[in-house]
Amino acid sequence: MKCILKTRSILTIGLSILCYHFALHADELPRGKLQIELENDAPFQTDRDYTGGIFIRWSPVAKPYTFRFGQEIYTPDHLGRSEPIHNEHPYAGWTYLGVNYKYLLSDQWLIDFTLDAGTVGPRAGARETQKLMHWMVSSSPPDGWGSQVFNEWGLMPELKMGYRLLQGSLGGTSYRLVPYLRWKTGNIVRDYGAGVHLFFGSFLPTFRAVSLFSERERYWYLKAGLEHKTVQRNVLMEGNSKVKSGTKIFSYGVTPEREVTLTNLGVFFGRGTYEFGFDIRYNTKLYVSQRLPDEGFLSHNGAPMGNFVMSVILTKQI
Repeated sequence: MKCILKTRSILTIGLSILCYHFALHADELPRGKLQIELENDAPFQTDRDYTGGIFIRWSPVAKPYTFRFGQEIYTPDHLGRSEPIHNEHPYAGWTYLGVNYKYLLSDQWLIDFTLDAGTVGPRAGARETQKLMHWMVSSSPPDGWGSQVFNEWGLMPELKMGYRLLQGSLGGTSYRLVPYLRWKTGNIVRDYGAGVHLFFGSFLPTFRAVSLFSERERYWYLKAGLEHKTVQRNVLMEGNSKVKSGTKIFSYGVTPEREVTLTNLGVFFGRGTYEFGFDIRYNTKLYVSQRLPDEGFLSHNGAPMGNFVMSVILTKQI
């Protein structure tokens, strides 16, 4: 409890400092964009598999790079058991720091390179984050984090190539269609995929390498996406190993599905230097033994096999 109160106090002090900073520098031109994204499956009455994450990104104005921090949390369906649950997702967390670099190859090709470095296992701190979140909403704490995947440092590069296939306006509303290819490698997750993004609205995010200052009275846009990926390795599901007393031991894990489809739909509203959005994402079955949850939005027989999560995204030019 003391740790939780201390964390709460630190968050309160941090938010107060940010508010003071924004007020003090309100008349200055923005130096960049700060984005905070909170992702969770709670709106769909589930708490399992990929159950939530927090992501913070900073993009300096007129620079092609973005600094990023992220934490992803994975759990089984039954959080009240202390031992590993056969055929359910293992407890796992992935916490990282990274940088994203964009390069506009031509008016139609945008190259996107990301390099993340972090850790899985107890070092990732996912257990503490989930316990804090459950305490904040007066939910029962999870009991099985003692069986999570072992500590392992991770390095994950990712390359994405987007092609602006269509762009124009329809009845005064802009649209853009961007197919893409991407490839992620490293020792934690390795996969590759192809997809497409469709943007539609009164004002669209720029298709360029650098982040530019812009201030509009009001705007909105929709973002829809579809991707199919092939999974080669995923430590967050498969588990990992370590040597203890001269013996190699393995953490609990499940077998990933090798072919996964993802789709998402988001709506974003902007005014002045602020932008606020919601994004809902669905993925098909993630691992071979995955089944429908015992309760909640996806528990009935007619529900699709997979997962829903919702993101709340706040962007501020500061």
